[in-house]
Order: sequence, then structure tokens, then C-alpha cells
Amino acid sequence: MDKDKVIERINYHISAIAGIDETELVPTQNLREDLDFDSLDEVDLVIRLEHEFHISISDDDILHIKTIQDVFNTIDVCMK
Repeated sequence: MDKDKVIERINYHISAIAGIDETELVPTQNLREDLDFDSLDEVDLVIRLEHEFHISISDDDILHIKTIQDVFNTIDVCMK
């Protein structure tokens, strides 16, 4: 899957959980502070992404995800 498609799918899942349009998302947005994610939203996102991309995201990686860019970076590393 190419990078643009990965970004599109990640944005789809984040926007679905946050309840906002994908066009409103920017990589620097903080999931908790800007998008009002709580811990259950974060778990939901991780499960969705693991299923979407057939990967496993470690607990340590999850703890370091703060922004949308962090999500992109984590998925990129996990897919290699």
C-alpha cells in the first residue's frame, strides 16, 4: 500500500472516532488535546489500525503516540 493510501486510511479512522471531517485533520494535532480522544478512543484507534494494516502495535509504541504524525510514523515503522 502506498504512503498516500496509508495516510488516507489513518485519517479515515481518526476522523470517524473524533466525529469530524477528514479535511479538518492536520499532522500536528494532538489526539487528546485537539481531538478530545480519551483512553478508550485511543484503544479503538489502535485496534482499527492493527486490523486495517495487519500489524501489531506494541504497548511501548502506543505510549509514545501523541499526535496524528506520531500515528503515521508508528504505522510506517510497523509496516516495514
